[in-house]
Amino acid sequence: LVGGYVIPARAPTMENAMKDVQDAVRHFATHPNTAPFISRQLIQFLVTDNPSPAYIQRVSTVFADNGAGVFGDLGAVVKAILLDDEARTPTQPELDGALGRMKEPVIRAMAIARVFGMKNQPGFQWWNEGSEFYEASKQEPGYSPSVFNFYRPDYKPPGTLTASNKAGPVFQIIDSYTAISFPNLLWSLIEQGFTRWDEAYDFPLDLSREVAMAGTVDKLVDHLNLLFCAGQLSAGSRTIIINAVNQIP
Repeated sequence: LVGGYVIPARAPTMENAMKDVQDAVRHFATHPNTAPFISRQLIQFLVTDNPSPAYIQRVSTVFADNGAGVFGDLGAVVKAILLDDEARTPTQPELDGALGRMKEPVIRAMAIARVFGMKNQPGFQWWNEGSEFYEASKQEPGYSPSVFNFYRPDYKPPGTLTASNKAGPVFQIIDSYTAISFPNLLWSLIEQGFTRWDEAYDFPLDLSREVAMAGTVDKLVDHLNLLFCAGQLSAGSRTIIINAVNQIP
């Protein structure tokens, strides 16, 4: 295997076959490249597309040892990712232009579900079996076009990110079609809830809290800014949205 490692010869039994697999997996898992590789991709999924080398190193250290001598404790790894200063501090001058990420479509849809009352729905399942979601977003659970996911972790979209040598993985499934079709699908989801075309199930959203705020537009926008944008909506965008909503009778 990699690095010249040789699995010891064993008699051809089912028990020894499993030992061979365990030896191979252990060898690859403890390879020096594995902890940084997995740590970087987990950070990309959970926090930011372009973590600093120091951030990756801090998480890799926990991957190698959770503090109690345990290797590969993914619970400790995720905790280290989410509680790291680079994750908890939304603005850092030395990382200007590198923080943040485009959320993948399924996560964006689930975020809407959680915010609008879908936290405790018994029997909830992936609702869109007619491939409408995939057609609109180029993503759907279980439909990855290959074992390498829907997009590459090192994908650099044309434009500003490529010019600054920054990755933007999810942008690989955003094009002139999905940039319009997916927001339209989210709009339908907000209006109709999570439903299936044959009415096999129907999970409506609960907008009562937001409706109660509708008479005070700035309060409503600030509420949604906190829930969806972590309070990071720019003043200019906030003003544009408030002005647009105020045009509605």
